[in-house]
Amino acid sequence: PIAAPVASYSAPIAAPVPTYSAPIAAPVATYSAAPVTAMPPTYMAPPAVAAAPATSYYAPTTFASPMTYAAPVARPMTYAAPVARAAPPTVVAPSQASALAMDAADGVIDGKFYGSQVAVGAPRY
Repeated sequence: PIAAPVASYSAPIAAPVPTYSAPIAAPVATYSAAPVTAMPPTYMAPPAVAAAPATSYYAPTTFASPMTYAAPVARPMTYAAPVARAAPPTVVAPSQASALAMDAADGVIDGKFYGSQVAVGAPRY
């Protein structure tokens, strides 16, 4: 084992002792013996009653006559044949755990995912 070097420290530094001046005496509070009376409250005068506004009439709003539309045109609807979608022959999973999860997702553990064979692909590095 290698011996650790011995630590050496300098002498401690002593902080100077603070000095304070003589305390300052606060003046003594004096109170009068006479009670303080409050002024009576003053209120604003009630508002003057305003006369009812004069009734004003406006001319009724006029609208144009309703628009007329042509009868709808009946066109025969044509539809294309439905597109048949087939499941891909193989589904590639990134890991064995993912492949087992895909196999179990359709409810049957048979190595297939809704009819498609489940395979594990090689990882990319």
